Amino acid sequence: MNYLDIFYQTMEEAKNIAVATSIKDKPHVRIMDFVYDKDKNIIYIATFKNNTKVNEFKENPNVSFTTLPTQSQKHVRSIDAIVKKSETSIFDIADAFIQKNPEFKNTLDMAGPMLDVFEIHSNHFTVIPDIKNAKTITI
Repeated sequence: MNYLDIFYQTMEEAKNIAVATSIKDKPHVRIMDFVYDKDKNIIYIATFKNNTKVNEFKENPNVSFTTLPTQSQKHVRSIDAIVKKSETSIFDIADAFIQKNPEFKNTLDMAGPMLDVFEIHSNHFTVIPDIKNAKTITI
């Protein structure tokens, strides 16, 4: 089983990720649209400027995440990721978001200038292709 191939396939197919933050020992989880840049090994997420989530990212940039399975149990997760504000604007990567989720165009049309882009960085991912198999890989 080629876990690296499964990782890339899952990151391409998954529509959403659940991103978990923790502030003062209180966890917070949000489901978000995302795009994965394979060449840079960066997950991009977009959120409204200066909302609660952004403040949580600033206070504690350590996050964990999991992709949300679509038609099977296949997913990817990481427990040692870092989130940071990106220098990339939402308009620079809008096509990738829209390609993954065509409904994102409505969000972009209504609120594009109000969105900030954040990057999730990790080199260690647990790839779970099914209920019987899992492996942590390093990229």
